[in-house]
Amino acid sequence: MLTTLSIITTVWGVIMSIAPIFQIRVILKTKDSSGISAAWVTVLFIGYILWFSLGAATGSLPLMIANGVALATGSVLLWAVFTYRVPSTSKVSDAATAAKASQ
Repeated sequence: MLTTLSIITTVWGVIMSIAPIFQIRVILKTKDSSGISAAWVTVLFIGYILWFSLGAATGSLPLMIANGVALATGSVLLWAVFTYRVPSTSKVSDAATAAKASQ
């Protein structure tokens, strides 16, 4: 039973690890990552490193496989987010400008 669970969780972990490819594709197509939180991607990436390290330290192949794939995908996502970061205009200054214009 444990072997079956290990296989299922490893496969699902790999599927979860490649899911950011859909977001990467959107970023590359639009050349804009301003809708993605850079902090969120960074936190995920650090988590991938930690979980991979735990897998390596304990000899857990399922953790190493799933999080190794996540590290690769996360690296590309992190690169895309910071490469295609479009400076957004401040909503506060937009609101102030709109308020002045209406006066």
